[in-house]
Amino acid sequence: MTTLSTLRLHRKRGYERAVRLQVLELVETSNVHNVSKLLGIVRRTIRSWIDQKDDILAFDGNKKRMKLSPGGRPESFPDPVGLLEFIKEMRVRERALTSAHMITWIKRFQTDWLRMYLAGKALGTGYQGKLRLLQRFCHRHGFSRRKAGCGKQSQAALIEVRDEFAEEFHRS
Repeated sequence: MTTLSTLRLHRKRGYERAVRLQVLELVETSNVHNVSKLLGIVRRTIRSWIDQKDDILAFDGNKKRMKLSPGGRPESFPDPVGLLEFIKEMRVRERALTSAHMITWIKRFQTDWLRMYLAGKALGTGYQGKLRLLQRFCHRHGFSRRKAGCGKQSQAALIEVRDEFAEEFHRS
């Protein structure tokens, strides 16, 4: 009969990107067996890093990071790129973006997804859930929900003021 004390429990070890880079440098001058002995890393792990060498060297993120690919929950919205383009277009046109604008865009371009989304919600909760989904989407992609102020000037007026200031500044 086996007990927990007799079983050898192995914990999968994670290695930082800096360690992987160091191993790849050492493998160029030595063989996998020697590097494995020197650093105490399993040979199969080193060989898999050699297979992933291009990805490891191309990654430009933090060197303490364990994974090359970003994690997280997949996007539940079907066309995030299209909605982001719509939001940016509204901002370029200097129009206040509201949740109603985004819902109208979804109704126009993502009707099938909207029907499926609302079908999965309880009666009376679909609209609030959709609003919350859009709020989280905007927050996740770095858009704040600011209200347009009465002192807001158009982009053309701001560029004109900037150019006048630059001309006056460089004249003196």
